[in-house]
Amino acid sequence: MSSSEKTLRVGLIGAGTISYHHLQAYRKQAGVEAAAVCDLNPDRARRFAAEHGIPRFYGTAGELLEDPAIAAVSVCTWNRQHPEHAIAALEAGKHVLCEKPMAADLEGARLMLEASEKSDRLLMVGLVRRFEMKSEAARQIIGSGRLGGVYYARAWYLRRDGFPGGWFSDREKSGGGALIDIGIHTIDLVKFLTGAGRARTVYGKLFHKIGPRPGLKGTVKYASVDEAERSDVEDLSLAVITFESGLVLNVESAWSLNMKEDHSFMEIYGDRAGLRVDPALELYSDEADLLADTSFRIDPSYGTFQALFDREIEHFVDCLRTGRRCLCDAREGFEIMEIIDGIYRSARTGGVVSIG
Repeated sequence: MSSSEKTLRVGLIGAGTISYHHLQAYRKQAGVEAAAVCDLNPDRARRFAAEHGIPRFYGTAGELLEDPAIAAVSVCTWNRQHPEHAIAALEAGKHVLCEKPMAADLEGARLMLEASEKSDRLLMVGLVRRFEMKSEAARQIIGSGRLGGVYYARAWYLRRDGFPGGWFSDREKSGGGALIDIGIHTIDLVKFLTGAGRARTVYGKLFHKIGPRPGLKGTVKYASVDEAERSDVEDLSLAVITFESGLVLNVESAWSLNMKEDHSFMEIYGDRAGLRVDPALELYSDEADLLADTSFRIDPSYGTFQALFDREIEHFVDCLRTGRRCLCDAREGFEIMEIIDGIYRSARTGGVVSIG
């Protein structure tokens, strides 16, 4: 598709919270129209379309995919539904941007990868942290060799009261808890920034100690559009991952942890310098026989939640129009699911799990 072609019309499969962010991002792209939405709850699809001025709504993904005007879709449904919807969209001749994780389990991700390899349409996985401005800068710094040989990384994303409830808490629908929801972003970003290649081994531990606290007074910062019916997933995950490059990553992810406040942290260490990515971009090295710390100034507006989706969807649209190589295609999404699956298997068996 070239930039001179007619309007690119996209459909939203799912009418939840993330769909709203996709919608806003599409509307910032010239020559792109959000033309339809569907949801397994037809009333929700109808309300979403009415509230946001979307011309058509459907009660099923199948109906939306039969719409000949739709060239691409965003899949924003339960994790367990991703393979069904993404594969059907590819087979209907639509390009696909699928929210992370690629699927609720490795087999679903494998089916999606195979379908994408058989299709001439793009399947992009929404690994949105790759599109942060500081991620782009960090990747350039590491790629320049400034850190030297990169061998170790530490990272965590921890919430004090961040259990979203709804389908996120239901393993059958989500595939897991904090690990597959927020830990996946941390693991993927380290892998992406360092070019570490595929994972080789993982060791993981999971905890379900706190869970949702519906009686807690105060502002709810993280919540699904659905009410929680069950909670059988982890609220804390810990893992050590080794990659084919030799990199070792120590990573933690939590929805609920009795700590003072939410905290994200990421540092990547080389034999010449170290790089902090979260909470702010900083380089630790030595110059003129002195230890040196370098800070980088990035406009905060580039790091907002919506800004990440804006940049992600700008990339998706650009790939469709120019044929540019996608930064997070089906293969990339599958390799991250290998790691997530390995951590869950390790937690079940209590031992180190080999991957690949």
